[in-house]
Amino acid sequence: MRATTIPFFASPYKLSMFLECPRKYWYYYISEETKYKQPEYPYFTVGGHVHDTLKNFFNLDKNLRTREKILEILETFWETKSGREGGFESKEEEELYKRRAKKMLLKFFESEDIKAKPILWHSQSNPRVEVATNLFFTGVFDRIDVLPNDALHVIDYKTGKEDAVDKRNIQLPLYAVLAEKIFRKPVIQVSYLNLESGRWDTKGLERGYAFDIIGRVQEIVAQIPRSDEKEDFVCEYGNRCFHCNYLKEMGYGLET
Repeated sequence: MRATTIPFFASPYKLSMFLECPRKYWYYYISEETKYKQPEYPYFTVGGHVHDTLKNFFNLDKNLRTREKILEILETFWETKSGREGGFESKEEEELYKRRAKKMLLKFFESEDIKAKPILWHSQSNPRVEVATNLFFTGVFDRIDVLPNDALHVIDYKTGKEDAVDKRNIQLPLYAVLAEKIFRKPVIQVSYLNLESGRWDTKGLERGYAFDIIGRVQEIVAQIPRSDEKEDFVCEYGNRCFHCNYLKEMGYGLET
């Protein structure tokens, strides 16, 4: 049994995994044998390369942000993880995903404001801020812009249909609270930008949103067993569960 006074670091990914499948949460966050391990999937590899490309593209001087440069940066990142290491089953599959990545980046280059200078672009560090006793919000921002009125606009990129829909509306409000506490400026807009379709989904934040998201996260955290025992993390699907297939793909002969 783990103590209830241990700080809990809540990220959108961590919360969504528990809500998706408590047993999968146990394998990924608690079991020492499988902790933080998962197989490589092509769409995760592509998403990572595209995000890293955009981060580095916007680190360039505005005059250096060219069509050729964005593709050159993608090529550099692609060389760091490709083939089987990137989850691709064949050269043909890899080339298909690579063309998809290029298409997303070129669409972004042609349609979006490439002169923008986000104050934080897909940081590799995970900021943490305490929002309640022993509860910290954490996560990785894709992009935060400063609006003309000195308020903030939090933007999260989606790289395709594989991205899970945030039905519970946790991710962007949580990131908004995180950004406000770090940069000490109000967040008044949050957006998803689908890099494949180019579609923006932008919303304003209502007064009191921070209290709402903190309360909802506290309710979710209260459901997570304060235990290290697998049996306490119940999968309601039993043998019909598909969430733990990743264990078999990594070579673990584990039961769900």
